[in-house]
Amino acid sequence: MFSFYYEELCSKGEVVVTGDSFHHLARVGRVKVADSLFLTNGRGLTAKASVTAISKKELTLKVEKVDEVEDTREDLILCLGLPKKDYLSSCLRSVCEFQLKKLVIMQTEYSNGPLPKKDRIRSILTQALEQTKGAYMPEFVFSSFDEAIKSSSGRAIVLLDQNGTSTGLNQKNFVSAFIGPEGGFSPRELEQLEQQKIQKISLSPSILRTVTAVPAFLGAFRAQS
Repeated sequence: MFSFYYEELCSKGEVVVTGDSFHHLARVGRVKVADSLFLTNGRGLTAKASVTAISKKELTLKVEKVDEVEDTREDLILCLGLPKKDYLSSCLRSVCEFQLKKLVIMQTEYSNGPLPKKDRIRSILTQALEQTKGAYMPEFVFSSFDEAIKSSSGRAIVLLDQNGTSTGLNQKNFVSAFIGPEGGFSPRELEQLEQQKIQKISLSPSILRTVTAVPAFLGAFRAQS
């Protein structure tokens, strides 16, 4: 069953799809009349639909059943130092797979290049949401490292660190987890983190690449929840 992100999903009935969404379904998904679809609006609504008509410029769906999925995600914010371009795509797919609530993409001193465009981030998250048949799209924002520290005030702060002494979380909700880019955080940034009341967690005796650290941490977090 083909999955499709449809932001306007709200109730059952007939839906006419045009523009880029039509192109995605007709050209990429190659759906045909009578095909069944899974729809999600990324805000907790999912639905089953069937294709009733296709023309050159639009596609008509019959939304048969809409379900409201309870949001059971923990209050976890992942503060991620901007990694390499290819690594970022993998990290974004991971945050969807593990149903992260919020992602903060930080420009740090060791980040690789400028922050990407929001449209690119949203496109990758949308594809991942469709592939996983998820009900909730992770919220994402861009931030400097300093701003991320300030916005974490009052929250439990976790730092993924090779030399950390903990393997499990002291707290499972209201958590901000910091993961650095390739090369880690700078001495200044680490000093800033040390000034907070943080818990250092180690998931491996070796240094993890960002693309490995993100799913490893999210999997460990999910296992403890």
